[in-house]
Amino acid sequence: MKNLAKKPQIMDLTALLQNAGEVDPVRFIEKYRTIRGKGFKIVGEGRDYLVDFYRYMCIGALKDRKPTVVVKGRQVEMTEAALNIALYYLCNYKFFTTLHSFPRDSQVSRFSTQRLQGALRDSALDSDRNPMLMNFLADHKNARNTVSGVEFKHSSYYYMYSAWGEADALRGISADLLCRDEFQDWSGSAVDSTDACLSASPYKIEFSFGTPKGTGSTFNDLWDNSDKRYYHTRCSGCNNLFIIDLDNFLYGMTIQCPRCKKEQDKRISNQTGVWVPSKESRNCLRTGFHISQLMSPMMSREEITRKQLEFSPMKFRNEVLGDFFSGSTNPLEPAKVIASCCEPYSNEDFAHQIVAPKQTFMGIDWGGRTDINDKGAYTVVTIISKDRDKYKVEFTKRITYNDYLKQVAYIKELIRMYNCISVVADIGAGAIQCQMLQTEFGDTVKSCYYSANLKSKYVYNNENWMISVDRDAWLEEVIDIIVRANIIIPWKNNKDKQWFVDQICNTRIGMSEKTGNVRRKYEKEERKMPNDALHSLNYAYIASVTELGENAVGSPTARQYGQALPTSIGSNFSGSRHNGGAGMSKGMQKLQTRFNPMPNISRDTRGR
Repeated sequence: MKNLAKKPQIMDLTALLQNAGEVDPVRFIEKYRTIRGKGFKIVGEGRDYLVDFYRYMCIGALKDRKPTVVVKGRQVEMTEAALNIALYYLCNYKFFTTLHSFPRDSQVSRFSTQRLQGALRDSALDSDRNPMLMNFLADHKNARNTVSGVEFKHSSYYYMYSAWGEADALRGISADLLCRDEFQDWSGSAVDSTDACLSASPYKIEFSFGTPKGTGSTFNDLWDNSDKRYYHTRCSGCNNLFIIDLDNFLYGMTIQCPRCKKEQDKRISNQTGVWVPSKESRNCLRTGFHISQLMSPMMSREEITRKQLEFSPMKFRNEVLGDFFSGSTNPLEPAKVIASCCEPYSNEDFAHQIVAPKQTFMGIDWGGRTDINDKGAYTVVTIISKDRDKYKVEFTKRITYNDYLKQVAYIKELIRMYNCISVVADIGAGAIQCQMLQTEFGDTVKSCYYSANLKSKYVYNNENWMISVDRDAWLEEVIDIIVRANIIIPWKNNKDKQWFVDQICNTRIGMSEKTGNVRRKYEKEERKMPNDALHSLNYAYIASVTELGENAVGSPTARQYGQALPTSIGSNFSGSRHNGGAGMSKGMQKLQTRFNPMPNISRDTRGR
């Protein structure tokens, strides 16, 4: 990014500190906080860009009376920063209330028990070897500290609540400091519910922290309405101010001045840098700070390069650079998919049969479309195998008749012919077909229910052999596998396979707030054109993860749950065989009640 101002426009925060007679937040943090058993150092540790950041958030924000938005990459210590800012106010102001809110309950619980309680317990020790921050907590007999609330002395309170859904739990809470964390996942209704929290406060301090996603979001609008401050490091040779970017970050911790070309350690250059607004601050509704991983004293150029190679373009831009992604809304282009996943395998064709010990995984997307009735969805069957570090499409078929008995008979034959050890099939349009397959193959066949209202990506009920999955989370994984060319699509006799590529590429990225948080949603690009092949491939991928676990190709889900699953889905998955489907949506539980597997079927029966 180019320098947007010749001279720093940010106010002199050191002078502000002296004039106001306030406690220096940097000294406060370094005095009281520890991290990993050592003192929490900001000055001289390569984190010097946080010096004026903290001073603005703790002092400058009171003067400006503007809401602040912080757009940041992952792992740049902003969760700790939000905690430090809250502790500063609570320990230095009387009758002060902080409301710190996250999109989900689990985030609140984790922050409260691990971050806040850990910070208090592990704070620097006083002369009596007691944690000093504990001395700021209320010590009267009625003081109560819970996961959602901690009382400090002088009637100051730290409240932590979830903004899930419409954030109804936050209505009616009056606060002096409102910290909206992980703001990229907040819904518009949740934002509206918290806007009134500061109405009665004499301070009215509002901070919104988040890692950006796509453009066009509420978070992006807040950023566009801010003065967009970027940290400019200072060259030790020519005194030039510049932003660290992918071009001037060379190797290790070494950056190069774009003016004099001097190479220098970014941790040292950061010590004399300044924050520079991209726009005239007085004309902006908000104050904005941008913090990327490139600035971090813990992030080398080699680590950045590794992430650039391994992450999708969107993930790299969001989580590493801390920027909103504004690329094409169509993540898969047929020409690129053919060039990377098909043409290198132009001498290969679909297998006619697979025999042991090779194993395959089948996905079925049911539909009633035929060559005569051109409305709705086709029934598509896709069979994949693991080919070293890639998946291989061994067979795919678009069934053009809607006789479900005939479809089931054909799929039974395919399961045997291709030695399918795991089958996942759509239950939305195929409940009866799934039962018929389970009658013969037992839990080798699992029905699957797409849900947008899960707190887990994967929920399984072993009693009914039904899976419920977070639709878009799994589609994102499959699309990422295709983008990285980690799938082989044999391209011999390709005229019979073009439809498959066209259908998996018929998707675009949208944004959704229906489940109470803002997230990417994968929709059809051409609404009149089917994309059944993409969902069939997705079901096959889910089938592979249930068997391969952490050995599945490119599976964040498998890595998250971290266990190979040789015969059935293990209890480390949410909603395991022991819980009878706890955590599932009501819609899925109704389907389970209605469509139980037929009785007296051996769950060890497997089609091989």
